[in-house]
Amino acid sequence: MTPRIRGNDYTALQPPALGSSWTPRLRVSVVIPAYADQVKLDLTLAGLARQTYPAGLLEVIVVDNGSEPPLRLPEIRPRDTRLLVCAAPGRARARNTGLAAATGDVIHWMDSDVVPEPEEVEAHMRWHHLAPYLSVTSYLRFTTAPLPRPADVAGTDDLAKLFEPAEPHAWIEDLVQRSDGLLRSPRPFSIHIGGASSVSARLFERAGPMDPEMILGQDTEMGYRLAQAGAVFIPDPQARAYHLGPSMRMRDSASISRVSHALVTDRVPGYRWLRTHPSRQWKVPQVEVLVDAAAGSYDDVRATVDGVLAGTVTDLAVVLTGPWDELAPEQRAPLKDPRLDLVLLRAHYTPTRAGYGWSRRRPTPSRRTACASRPAGCRRRTASAGCSTCCADGNADW
Repeated sequence: MTPRIRGNDYTALQPPALGSSWTPRLRVSVVIPAYADQVKLDLTLAGLARQTYPAGLLEVIVVDNGSEPPLRLPEIRPRDTRLLVCAAPGRARARNTGLAAATGDVIHWMDSDVVPEPEEVEAHMRWHHLAPYLSVTSYLRFTTAPLPRPADVAGTDDLAKLFEPAEPHAWIEDLVQRSDGLLRSPRPFSIHIGGASSVSARLFERAGPMDPEMILGQDTEMGYRLAQAGAVFIPDPQARAYHLGPSMRMRDSASISRVSHALVTDRVPGYRWLRTHPSRQWKVPQVEVLVDAAAGSYDDVRATVDGVLAGTVTDLAVVLTGPWDELAPEQRAPLKDPRLDLVLLRAHYTPTRAGYGWSRRRPTPSRRTACASRPAGCRRRTASAGCSTCCADGNADW
């Protein structure tokens, strides 16, 4: 029976010890977006070639994001390794290319300048065998040591001999320590990093792929959507890897924060202190109110919607669910139309119309929604009838 976890309290799960006699059965796809640095990619694949997780359950997908000269697969690599090409620039697009090709039960993001310890994949996968709604993150150490040969990586049982001294991933370790291992964090999704995180493939089916519009901050935005889909976030200090060189944030923290905050603010309502404007609308609101338009009369539904929009909370959107694409207003005897109230609601809350045709804001047939938002011209994602993202148990639907 899959355990029920409240909030992010994953202590109900008891993973087996590394190296113990448990039986893996889940397949994992390690997706590596890569650009231009063949030497470091060779070391990443050498590290993956010596994993303790069964080789028959491990596939590696390298996505060349337009390198010149093109990347190649080295001799030392896992048995099931593929090389794909994504010519369109951008880490999110490269990851999505790998995600679309992956066959695993679990997707393990890994950067092409990260060298995993031999037990790294096993450390992740022992958690995923316990529940299908987990996101596990490794502990990275950042090294500036001279790069070894791939054969040296594949032939050692102790990467510390090759890569120490190294620096810890300070902000993540600080976050974990301050929040009692993320058990008390209001935003545990912040730990989702593309360098070395794994996620159940079923969560991606619900949350969707990476957002290619995000040039930075895409890991955080993806983590937020995974959280909305029910993910529980686990930092595992026994899942260890070395990052070859400092991170982008280590090199230029102020510039990284400036760009990522500008993008994340519009999409992640959890960072409320970044939303300083008192009345502007955000792409993803803090509160989404779902109203079943067929559950009451035109007057009752309008009173509900208008009451919500007139409240003191401005960071919100109201979504009216109903059979909007099935409505055909009665033209000869409109007062006898059994769906007259739905026709009135659609007319009242549809932002714009152009002649007799719907404007570009017309709800798509697959969503069957009409959106009333504050202010008009809502650009945010709408939700389908019957969906909810406000359950006290993040994984209640599993």
